[in-house]
Amino acid sequence: MPGVFTHGTAHFADAAIPADTERTAGYDRIAPFLASMGEDTERLMAGGVSADPQIAADEVVRVVGLPVGRRPRRTVADGSDCGAEIINGAAEELRLRLARRMGVTGLLDRL
Repeated sequence: MPGVFTHGTAHFADAAIPADTERTAGYDRIAPFLASMGEDTERLMAGGVSADPQIAADEVVRVVGLPVGRRPRRTVADGSDCGAEIINGAAEELRLRLARRMGVTGLLDRL
C-alpha cells in the first residue's frame, strides 16, 4: 500500500483542473486548500522519513526477499504515519476471526 509521496513525482504539479468552470465555481470556498495541497501534504511526513517514492520500491524488494510463508498479506510504504498499519492489523484480525469460525483457516496460508 504505497502512501503519499511529495517528492520524486509530479503529482501535485501535474494534477488536472476540471474544465467545467461552472461546476468548479461551487468549490471556490475550498480553492485556497487545493492551492496549498502539496505543502499541506508535506506536513504529514513523520520526522526524518522520506516522502520519496523509492521507499515503495524498497518495500517491494524487502517483501519479495522474505522466505516463503513469511511474506505479509499487506505492507505499508508510507512516510506519513497515517495509521494504515493499525487498520491493516484490525482487518487481518477480523479476517482470521471469520476464517476460524468457518473452519477455513487453511485458505489463509501464505505462499
